[in-house]
Amino acid sequence: LKRVCIERDAETLLRPPPRLPRRAQMVAQGAVASNSEPSSLVDAQLPDLADRALAEAERHFDDRSSSWSLTKNEGDIELWEQPMAGAAFPMYRSALTVANQKPTSLTAVASAVCSAFCRRYYDSTFDRACLLQRGKDDGKAVIGLFAKPTPITPATFFMGVFGIKRSTADSGSERITVACSRAPDEFDLPLQDQLAACGAGGEIKRSSTRLWAFDVQHSADGALRMSMLVAIERNASWLPAFVIKQFLADSLVAGIDCVWQMSRAGMIPRSVVSFWNDEDPEQLQECAVAGGRVFVSTSLLDAFAR
Repeated sequence: LKRVCIERDAETLLRPPPRLPRRAQMVAQGAVASNSEPSSLVDAQLPDLADRALAEAERHFDDRSSSWSLTKNEGDIELWEQPMAGAAFPMYRSALTVANQKPTSLTAVASAVCSAFCRRYYDSTFDRACLLQRGKDDGKAVIGLFAKPTPITPATFFMGVFGIKRSTADSGSERITVACSRAPDEFDLPLQDQLAACGAGGEIKRSSTRLWAFDVQHSADGALRMSMLVAIERNASWLPAFVIKQFLADSLVAGIDCVWQMSRAGMIPRSVVSFWNDEDPEQLQECAVAGGRVFVSTSLLDAFAR
């Protein structure tokens, strides 16, 4: 798997920079008439929504109360669940703690999580991601996530408010948190051109995911703790919910283990770290990630350029 990743990264370096679809370029350049006034609604609400998503994710990651139940313990990986009122599934949180890791492991893990290329390895349903609107603040955006159809679920599209931040505690521990919460319905109109350009128009089914998040902490004693969180409200499958629950639980255990295995083996991006596909080359900036020089999306830069 590592060899395949390295070979594909080499191919990526030899290819010309990715280009946005023609209509997406026209929208970005202002050649297509857009809803300038409604888009200000997105600009106005995006920072607060992203901050709320990050705050909720951190609250769930740090919560050690009895509202969470341990449902699975496989080696170093724990899986916890918390009931969600009115939802078909509980909220799931997987956690993996590894002792005495080098400080570079923090950015190695984060680069694997924030790379659309790497996500295809730790999330088997992931198809592609697109940037719908870049926030004026660093680390905030409105994005679209496409999930592939499976024998038991249809293809889906998730429009989310994305946020990422890096923080340092007084104890010397460092933390990178990534969160993506469902965008409000009123974003559809001001972003209709961008949605059409990325292929999210028409009859594609909307995902019932409310929140997805990942957190990695490097404590002062050298321990590295990774956590993954997902909240899905409705069952989109023809199978009963109790069967899908098992699939969800297994996917979080396998996903966090895959992220760690990729990070530990050095199977991380060698060229571009971007959460979405077809990132505009002008929005990439070179910086040091896990000991190497990598082009990083400016929307992620605040978490990596240290």
